Amino acid sequence: MARRYHRTEKSGHAEQVAKKARSEYGNEKGGKGKSNPDIAAAFERFCREISEYLSVEQMCQILESNGQQWKDSDQDAVVPKCLDMVYYGPLDNCPICGGNLECGRSEYYCTSAYSEWSTCTFTTRDPPRREEPLVLPDFIKETPVYNLLKEHQDPKSRSKREQFGPGDKPFTGMTISLCGRLSRTQQRWKSIIEEHGGEVTNSVPGITCLVVPPSESQRGRSSKVAEAMLMGMILDIIGLHQLGIAAAHCMLDPMVADFMKVCSHLMDMGMDAPDLPMGMLSDVHLQKCEETIQEFVEKIRAMKVEGQRAMAVWSDFSQRWFTLLHSTSPFIFKDFKDMANHAAAGFETVRDIIAASHLVENMRGSTIDDPLTECYKRLGSAIIPMDDDSEDYKMIMNYLGKTYEPVKVGNISYSVLVENIFAVEVSACPSMEEMKKLPNKVLLWCGTRSSNLMRHLNRGFFPAVCQIPDPGYMFGKAIVCSDAAAEAARYGFTAVHRPEGFLLLAVASLGEEIIEITTPPKETKSFEEKRLGVIGLGRKKTNESEHFVWKDDIRVPCGSLVPSEHKDSVLDYNEYAVYDPQQVSGEGEV
Repeated sequence: MARRYHRTEKSGHAEQVAKKARSEYGNEKGGKGKSNPDIAAAFERFCREISEYLSVEQMCQILESNGQQWKDSDQDAVVPKCLDMVYYGPLDNCPICGGNLECGRSEYYCTSAYSEWSTCTFTTRDPPRREEPLVLPDFIKETPVYNLLKEHQDPKSRSKREQFGPGDKPFTGMTISLCGRLSRTQQRWKSIIEEHGGEVTNSVPGITCLVVPPSESQRGRSSKVAEAMLMGMILDIIGLHQLGIAAAHCMLDPMVADFMKVCSHLMDMGMDAPDLPMGMLSDVHLQKCEETIQEFVEKIRAMKVEGQRAMAVWSDFSQRWFTLLHSTSPFIFKDFKDMANHAAAGFETVRDIIAASHLVENMRGSTIDDPLTECYKRLGSAIIPMDDDSEDYKMIMNYLGKTYEPVKVGNISYSVLVENIFAVEVSACPSMEEMKKLPNKVLLWCGTRSSNLMRHLNRGFFPAVCQIPDPGYMFGKAIVCSDAAAEAARYGFTAVHRPEGFLLLAVASLGEEIIEITTPPKETKSFEEKRLGVIGLGRKKTNESEHFVWKDDIRVPCGSLVPSEHKDSVLDYNEYAVYDPQQVSGEGEV
């Protein structure tokens, strides 16, 4: 409770307060020339004096007289806001959205809406202030602190507030260990932790905290978790549930279990359906998602601002995106890499799962007796196992062996083991008879998760949803393949506990005109309109001396991976972009 002043004491006590203030704060107007500790100490004395003689209601009147806003339900914020204003000057509007700035413990922040989707994200430690005299209500003249407030009325006499402490490095002095598959890659979490002053290590002894996903508790404690808990370390469980673990213990036939694992792939991109069911999204909803991505890409490309203004735009898109496409772990996108991994790829994954769900449909009638056969019929494609002794089988194994190298996830490398190879004929793709008539045909690798394998076999190849300056999307709305199985395997990799993936072999016609690039193009609309063939040259290439021609004049860029002359390329391996789905045909599945 704030104590009110007594008018009867005004004549004697007011003079004492004024003299005491002048002696404590000195004759320096606003403390000019003082060091930060001196200014902070003077501000503390100022706050104690003002709080003793002014009530919360009176402080509200001072704020109102100076055009400052506050929430009626949050009177605890009135006192620090008023004291900050009368000592350092009235806060100006937010430079991002023009809204109201508030004074927090460690920084100033905006409380206004940026758009109908999001609040403003502006924060600062040095806020803009109005260079105008402080307006003091008439009742202030009758208070003991009138002279004290009068000294801070002139903008020229105000001190500049000292910077807050190093709050942007909250992990300083902390050693953190990461374990398991988290909501984002361990490399991403490592960079975030190090950016905020922390250190990441793979070992348990000596750490401050161990971060693990809920899947660790579902499948039993790992040795790393058990060791940390035995040592009394903090255990912070974050991330997403992993339904794919259940398939490893499923009592169904292995083929059925593999098929049922499609449902768990929602979580690969942060879409945890059991925690936040999305249901079957309509084509209209998917179209809206696609338009939102494309609209934002154009907006961010034309944007001239940076810093916090750019951050507000990214935040607005993030709120809008996760409203359209739910996630149990929504976050603010920071750059195009986040957008590629968690927006564009997430959308394509959900779209493909919905396509697969339409194939499964209901479980009535004969579907209950033999669901795989029924689903196979609905695919409308022919899938035939290859004979191990056939020439095509040996050619594919040779192509895979020469163009594959271990996939690296953090400090761990993963090799590949071929279980089966199938010859496929996708009804939605052009037949080999039609492909024979097209020029510059190349046999290339395409990586896929099991969730979109059914969509590939049923509807053919879809182009990327948008153009983002990140591998996989830098070519715009194109179907992207690679001559390196290592690149395709990286796209098809799911998780350590769910390592099954598929590599598709596709015959792609690059057309009559082919363009080679090493950097992301500024625009791809001309490529799309002219249906050009584009080759992105990577830092590694296949040895051209080992290339050969397969049946029907199809070139096979099979060769050992060797360094290329394009050492500054953004791509690790060569990537091929085709803009017409009728120039790509599925040939095999590994």
